[in-house]
Amino acid sequence: MTRLLPLLALFAGLGISPEAFSACVTGDALLSHPELQTKRYAFQDYEVRLYGNQDCEAEPESRIAGIEILKAGKRVYMQTGYSFAVGYPLEQDQSPDSVKLEIGTDLTGEGMPDLLISEWSGGSHCCYSFHIFRLGNEFRNIQAIPLFDADESAFVRRPGVKGLVLNTVDYSAFAYFPKDFADSPAGRVLLSFQQGRFRLDPTLMKANGPTAGTIAKCAALFKKSRDWKNGQPMGMWYYATDLVYTGNEAQGLKFMEEGWGGSAADRDKYLAEYRRRLTKSIYYPELKLLQDLGNSTTDQKIDWTKQCFEYLHG
Repeated sequence: MTRLLPLLALFAGLGISPEAFSACVTGDALLSHPELQTKRYAFQDYEVRLYGNQDCEAEPESRIAGIEILKAGKRVYMQTGYSFAVGYPLEQDQSPDSVKLEIGTDLTGEGMPDLLISEWSGGSHCCYSFHIFRLGNEFRNIQAIPLFDADESAFVRRPGVKGLVLNTVDYSAFAYFPKDFADSPAGRVLLSFQQGRFRLDPTLMKANGPTAGTIAKCAALFKKSRDWKNGQPMGMWYYATDLVYTGNEAQGLKFMEEGWGGSAADRDKYLAEYRRRLTKSIYYPELKLLQDLGNSTTDQKIDWTKQCFEYLHG
């Protein structure tokens, strides 16, 4: 009891009741507990507040954290969830070309200050989202972008694009395919700001595919892989997916058929499932358009022979 008295005195001095720390405050109630405010950011007449209770044990997707945006002291946005951060969720996972973001960075290229909030749902392998807001004379909730497990997602610059480009990967199609999550093929996608939202940009993703001879040589190498004795060489799925996500789907499927070293029945089963999952991608309509583009007009050049060897021995 003697050790508890100093703590009670401290709570009283701060105007905080001990009960606030013993209970697990969740949901909208978080924003009514200033003692649970973890970070505060100011930009012009905007204020961004993050809330959370690190001592609260809760299941993934529980609403144990919150974000509040105020303009001139008036709340214009609030949301609760499992975890929020201003900017990227994991700075250490960003590529060297990622643009370091500050509050007010112009993401869209429209010459207006913006804000990026990262959200994590908690749990294994899922899920991240980017929330993008306009912090101009008028507040605007621009967009929420589902990223699934792509915590390395970041904004980059690309020649000829006025705003920033979101560089991420698509886990919506092939997660846990063909076996565990660690081996899931995930296609690289690039999103630019178009018609008021960030959308997949086929012109940035398009790359000229390998020659027929290059495809045949790579397929022959994978067909002889020792990995067929105990399963499948995962690199062949990565190579095929890279072809699909650069606008060379027909070559990717041809490569899989020619490079298959297992039974014909398994080949047909896995390729059918691959095609089915591709249609479930959140980017599938744009991926279809990507296949119809002509030769690449960007500087995205891929050494398909080098990539074949890297995936073969990776």
